[in-house]
Amino acid sequence: MHAPLFAEQTVTYPLNVVRRRMQVPGACSLVVAELSVAHALRRILAAEGFVNGLFKGLTLALLKGPLQSAVGFAVNDMVKEKLAVP
Repeated sequence: MHAPLFAEQTVTYPLNVVRRRMQVPGACSLVVAELSVAHALRRILAAEGFVNGLFKGLTLALLKGPLQSAVGFAVNDMVKEKLAVP
């Protein structure tokens, strides 16, 4: 049931890495803020490699997703119960 979600997140994760690095230019030693997405991908690949560069933090992201959803549903149910919303 969750396999397609993990596959989708794994495939799109490198783009999220590039997006984060472009949004926060001082966060790492590799400057990619002024580059296009394609140039940033190539620069990250050359400097850090495929797995260490483009998939850094993927394990945590895959673990965080289901937990975040579970907490969100639990809080939603508790709030609906307290407010007596049908």
